[in-house]
Amino acid sequence: MTGSKVSASGWREGICGTCGITVNGRPHGPVPNTTTCQQHVRSFKHGQTALDFAVCIGCGACVAACPNGSGNLFTGAKLAHLSLLPHGQQEREHRAQSMGAQADEEFGHCTLFGECAQVCPAEIPITAVAALNHERLRGWLTRNKMPDDTKRLTKTANHGAE
Repeated sequence: MTGSKVSASGWREGICGTCGITVNGRPHGPVPNTTTCQQHVRSFKHGQTALDFAVCIGCGACVAACPNGSGNLFTGAKLAHLSLLPHGQQEREHRAQSMGAQADEEFGHCTLFGECAQVCPAEIPITAVAALNHERLRGWLTRNKMPDDTKRLTKTANHGAE
């Protein structure tokens, strides 16, 4: 992983304490030059993608570059990062709605000019904006599940044939 966005970021300043862990007599574990927490996260299905979104440092360059002052790249990166990991699932819908509402209140709306992704020092892709919209819609659909119309429509169709 030398030279990747994750290792270049100093993996969150190295303050979590897991760097002191020895696994099978080796600092950090079996993968060379990779912190313990990165080895664990990468073992999940979308772990590497989650780490790619997690490198956002919250610097605000995306907001400054956006003609609308949108913070959707930042918000989307955070939501995408947490939605891709198993331990982020418990509050996924609530997180998406509350972060999306806060972003709407504090920042301008995104119109996909793309200046945010062009200036991002962490190279967060513009797909983070889509992740924000996806997570908000997913949260809304989960909270507002519609009744299964298939049974009702089948029953109505059969009743009309009698």
